[in-house]
Amino acid sequence: AGLSKIVNLCLAQLTKQREIFPPEKKPAIERLVHLLNLLQAVYEFEVFRQYYPQRSLDSDITSMVKKSTSGWYTIQKAFLAPTVQNPVTQTTQLTELVRLVKDDLVASKHFYDHHFQERVKVPYFHIAFEEYDRLLCSEVKEQMEVLAENLKTSNDTDEEKEKLSAELFRLFLAVIELKKYFDQLEDEQRAKMEFSNHMSWFGAVVKNWMDVAESKGIQMVKKAVTLDTFRKITDDLKYSTSAVDVAVTMNQVVKFWEHLGRIDPETDFARMTKVMDSIVAIVRSYCEHTISRLESHGHFSAKEDEADVADELCVALNNLDFTEQNLEDIPAKLCWNDVAKQLPENGEERAKTTLGTLMTSCTEDINNYIGKIVRQAVNIMRGGVNKLTLESLTKMEGPGEVMDAMDGLMTYMARNLTMLCNEVRPSTFKIVLRELWPLVMDSLLQATVDNPKWQESTQRLGKTYYSKLEKMIKILVDFFECNGQGLTQDELDIAAYRNMQEYITLYCATNTDLVRRYYAQIVEEQNTMDVHKSEYGSVTVLVSYFKAKETLLVHIQHAKGLPPMDPTGFSDPYFLVNVEPSASFRDFKQHKTKVHKKTLDPLFDETVSAHVAADEYIKPGSVMVLHSMDWDRVTADDFIGEAIIPMNVAVEVPSPKEAKTQGTRITVPILRPTKAPRGPYEVLELRKPYDHEAAQLIKTREKVFKDASEKIEPKEKK
Repeated sequence: AGLSKIVNLCLAQLTKQREIFPPEKKPAIERLVHLLNLLQAVYEFEVFRQYYPQRSLDSDITSMVKKSTSGWYTIQKAFLAPTVQNPVTQTTQLTELVRLVKDDLVASKHFYDHHFQERVKVPYFHIAFEEYDRLLCSEVKEQMEVLAENLKTSNDTDEEKEKLSAELFRLFLAVIELKKYFDQLEDEQRAKMEFSNHMSWFGAVVKNWMDVAESKGIQMVKKAVTLDTFRKITDDLKYSTSAVDVAVTMNQVVKFWEHLGRIDPETDFARMTKVMDSIVAIVRSYCEHTISRLESHGHFSAKEDEADVADELCVALNNLDFTEQNLEDIPAKLCWNDVAKQLPENGEERAKTTLGTLMTSCTEDINNYIGKIVRQAVNIMRGGVNKLTLESLTKMEGPGEVMDAMDGLMTYMARNLTMLCNEVRPSTFKIVLRELWPLVMDSLLQATVDNPKWQESTQRLGKTYYSKLEKMIKILVDFFECNGQGLTQDELDIAAYRNMQEYITLYCATNTDLVRRYYAQIVEEQNTMDVHKSEYGSVTVLVSYFKAKETLLVHIQHAKGLPPMDPTGFSDPYFLVNVEPSASFRDFKQHKTKVHKKTLDPLFDETVSAHVAADEYIKPGSVMVLHSMDWDRVTADDFIGEAIIPMNVAVEVPSPKEAKTQGTRITVPILRPTKAPRGPYEVLELRKPYDHEAAQLIKTREKVFKDASEKIEPKEKK
């Protein structure tokens, strides 16, 4: 009986071990060791075993540990009970309870378990965790189901729901801390416990946390941009504080993903994709707020004078570049490939596609925002470039060197581009060059080709001035090539540049060359038309060349579908034939075919010949011009339309006799020509006031345009 009292007294003390034997007090632990030694000794007494055969040390100690743990848990739960019962306070209670349990398990593992295992062969830590699994885990699981539903269906304000969500996440983190000690149990022990399913308790609220994390991240980004001065951190770190804040925010979201832990491949992949979506949303928000900040501070306003690009724009560009670099590291931090490899049924390929789509979309967005900032930076230079381009062109009218005339323009561009080259990444600087080059070329076009006053004044200066203009463009090309470090030939070859080159070629061309270019344009347009749809008909010819006599032969076979010029519903058609450029074929006299009475589909069967050198007929723009006319007995003959026959389609024939059968057969539409607004004809017009040959050419064509503009009205023939 005495030994039984001693055992019961010892066990009673062990039920209160947390108060009597606190682990932080060494003397108390020593007393605990003595007590355990005493119990072991008593249970080994022969007389004790004889009188109490049903009792065993490990069974009694195990019951004591369970009772002690259960009692302590009940007391702590009651102590933490909130005075006001609502989802937030209930969650707070659970969170604090989990933390207390974790602290108790720390003491169990590092202090009590060793002594209980060594003295009485009882796995204290395992037993305590088992009891907490029974008491705490079921309670957390049940409570989580209620709270998750509350987030979905309650009428609470967004602020109240956010508080609950935040408190639930604190509970989640507390459970994750507890898991560290759960992992120290044996596999068989863990498999039997409810805690092994702890991640599923929070499944219903994970999406809510992700939404909150994204929302908080966007709020942090907005605040970071608002507070940012857009001054580079150091000469080496050319981005500003907001870029660092965004990087930190992205990493916090990654940390959140790490806290969630792994459940199964499909769930992990779904969550990982959502996390990536959130990071992409944060990055896009940062780009948008950066643009808004620059706009609100006037950095996107065009300047009229020689304004320089602001440092803030360079820092903003570096911020987005730095953000893009950090974004590229995110998939590796999320262990994207590891999760993808665990997915079943071509899941890895699906994961790669998903990641590729997300990354490509976000990278394109960042580059679009970078492009917008670059365009605005270039736009700031527009006023200076326009002003200094005009200044350069005016100075070039004098006798000085081209480079001297361009000094102001080149100095201005070099100053800004040098600053940008030193401050932004090479890839971004390349974008700057690609945006600035069209601006420079457009400025040059507007000041020259699109400027009638400039065209009129410079035509009198002649080729010398246009050679200077050509040299000016060459200097600009060399400047933008940057010794092979700038734009490539393909990047320089833009429409505005080609237009400038084309017009310089035109301005330097002879009148004869301009006429050829003019007719080559007409032939090119004519070739795109459907001959069967021309309302003025078509003509079919055979074109050949007799090389021995240098003779071009055009056999006019027939015309078809001519418009009626007489009240009878017919016409009296014939062709007037000329060759162009007339300056190259001065020996040719206008040819008139036979008149065919009362027909709309005349059969001519006539051959027109012209002496044409072998190197002339093959040139584009060397043409035979057929004017379709309607014969009148008394009044002037009426103009029906015009057909252009290119000489370079001709094939060689052994003699003129074969011209009727062996030439190249073509059918061309008969058209009523209109004045060309731009190109070779425009340059000929500019030369008209002081160039007699050009004036004669323009006079001839203006007569054709006038005739072509008159409405066709059938009239009575006398």
